[in-house]
Amino acid sequence: MFYGNAKAKWLNDSVIVAYARIINKEYAGQDYNNAKGIGLLFLDASSDTILSAYSFGKADTSEMEAIKGMDFVYPSSIYAGGTSDPYWLGFPNFTNRKCWYNLNKIDSAGNVQWEKWYGGDANYYLWEVFATQDGGCLMVGTRYDSAAVSGV
Repeated sequence: MFYGNAKAKWLNDSVIVAYARIINKEYAGQDYNNAKGIGLLFLDASSDTILSAYSFGKADTSEMEAIKGMDFVYPSSIYAGGTSDPYWLGFPNFTNRKCWYNLNKIDSAGNVQWEKWYGGDANYYLWEVFATQDGGCLMVGTRYDSAAVSGV
């Protein structure tokens, strides 16, 4: 099931890419251990049928990834990013909790070209991903380190 921050973008004249956080249960019964991560759907624009579906993320952990952005300039370089955070439903809590940015580069067939993790030394929260004309992308987010704030 797609959940939260679902968005879509035209891949070409006939295909739409939709992305969101995937969960296995309704919010009220959310079980973090059944989290699936980031989901992409490739949809036929004329019939609204699903052409293909993919999920990405850490399969071996209970950490939930909240997808926060997906963008592309070229269909061969789709960037989907999120935040690895067990409390992803709300805005970032500025606590000592260690979180990461996750960024995936995916081609138009849904194949992961690479996956990167950034952070883990503080509380990171990704707000958006923007593809660039040179084939790369920008990640916009925040980093909170309570030790740096308190001077400890």
